Amino acid sequence: MSPYTTATLLSHSPALTYTALAVGTTFLGFSINALVRPASALSFMADQKLPPQTPSTEKEYKVVKTLLHFYAARNAFMGLGIYVVAYAGERNVLGALMVLGGGVAFADGLACKVNTGRGEWDHWGYAPVLVGVGLGLLGVMDRVIRRLQVSVGVKRESARRSRFTSVDLSILSLFISARKSPQIHFSAMRHICAKLSASITCLVLATIVLTMHARSADCPIYRLFRELGFVGDRIYGR
Repeated sequence: MSPYTTATLLSHSPALTYTALAVGTTFLGFSINALVRPASALSFMADQKLPPQTPSTEKEYKVVKTLLHFYAARNAFMGLGIYVVAYAGERNVLGALMVLGGGVAFADGLACKVNTGRGEWDHWGYAPVLVGVGLGLLGVMDRVIRRLQVSVGVKRESARRSRFTSVDLSILSLFISARKSPQIHFSAMRHICAKLSASITCLVLATIVLTMHARSADCPIYRLFRELGFVGDRIYGR
């Protein structure tokens, strides 16, 4: 009998369904906002402005309003589709919809990046959440957790059969060497400290590269590091 029941599977967690419903509500909110407040909806598209409704710009105004109606219809379809599938209890279909929604968010951000050069993170920030929830509903996380549990079980069984694990043996040999020769002990500790220093240096460099690459002021990574005081205006010329 399998130890994995419906109650223990992450894909059957109500939290994922509620999160998907919250995303559907967000899509519906974007749709209503585009119909009621078109100028506000355009602010999500790299802070574009609605053309004034004057005789000279009447054509541009109508074109933008038509595109906003298309945008509202698309978001309404996505939001209502999530609601219908969640109500039907089709978790696999709901997960696929969430992953596809992440693709839509990525495509919207890419369009902003290519056409205006900014505003992509207003859309890309949603993509990891949508894809993560979708993979959870599709059962991908269940398979990952199951493999990790099996791997941990095998390692525990191997450790139980032997008196010392490889880590125990390495620590034991370190102490034996330290008692025989303090110089060997110092060399080993220096080697460990060098590895730790290299890891910390790589982490700091990766952080600097990410924040320097995020030239857009609306990048969540830059905003987070700026709030924490890790970056400042003088470093990045802002």
